[in-house]
Amino acid sequence: MKTPFRRRCFQALVAASVLSTLAPVYAQDSDRPLRFIVPLSPGSTGDMVGRTLGQALNKTMNRPVVVENIPGAGGMLGTAQMVRAAKDGSTLALVTSTHVINPNIYKNMSFDTIKDVTPISIIGGSPGILLVNPKLPVHNLKELIAYAKANPGQLNYGSSGNGTSLHLLAVMLAQEAKIEMMHVPYKGNAPLLADLIGGQVQLAFQSTAAAAPLVKAGTLRPIGISTTSRSRILPDVPTLAEQGLTNFNLGSWMAILGPAGMPADVVQRENRQVLEALALPEVKEWFAAQDFELVGNSPADASKYLQSELVKHTKLVQESGAKLQ
Repeated sequence: MKTPFRRRCFQALVAASVLSTLAPVYAQDSDRPLRFIVPLSPGSTGDMVGRTLGQALNKTMNRPVVVENIPGAGGMLGTAQMVRAAKDGSTLALVTSTHVINPNIYKNMSFDTIKDVTPISIIGGSPGILLVNPKLPVHNLKELIAYAKANPGQLNYGSSGNGTSLHLLAVMLAQEAKIEMMHVPYKGNAPLLADLIGGQVQLAFQSTAAAAPLVKAGTLRPIGISTTSRSRILPDVPTLAEQGLTNFNLGSWMAILGPAGMPADVVQRENRQVLEALALPEVKEWFAAQDFELVGNSPADASKYLQSELVKHTKLVQESGAKLQ
């Protein structure tokens, strides 16, 4: 009888020893820094969103959050690093609506925008705004279209890069208004804005958040809002739909994604932490000031939204004829 008892005691001690070694590992996991990839240029609206979210997630996740900018190729360079990362929830990425535009523009992507990611949550969305350099003699959409048709091929528009949502907006404008414009892509938003202000390019779409101070200062002239609802921070600027392009209704959105194959419990935990971050008063206030409507939804709903947006943007790109490379 003594032998079984001693054996049971020994087994219990071994089990306790194993658990004691595993428990610290699990506890330390939440202390590991979260690598939060922002595949956008420093100083861009997306970068500011990423850093605001990073600070908030630092609180709700109770762990260090390291925001890492990896711009390039329409956001694909940074997103590709997230896709290849460990599936343990230690690496997430902030993506924009460009994520579902890219498959329709780039032939040789290194990852699948749906199958190779785990949606954590849709963050929200915001409208775009069409801006012109004040030296251009137009003050509304009607005048812009008339000028473009009177000067075919003479208008230059800039974008923050090939295949970005702001680029697609300009392509759609040319298509819907039946005008010709030359595209000048930039590596990021800062050089684009500098040249738009300087007159090297004559027009460009921007986020309303980036545009608001420049519009209010008279540095750039607003032509119209890209969605059917007016901007909350620039309410006096009419929409493009109001001015005649009745089918023009496209904004941009942002989402947090992880690599495919993440454990379900990790996905649910990080979704909860993201929603808690979006509910922080200072976060809600900051996003409202950026003309950004917060969403915050479940991983399942985020997945459905991502797939529906891929279908929507595939149709838009096909209709616009935007085949870039």
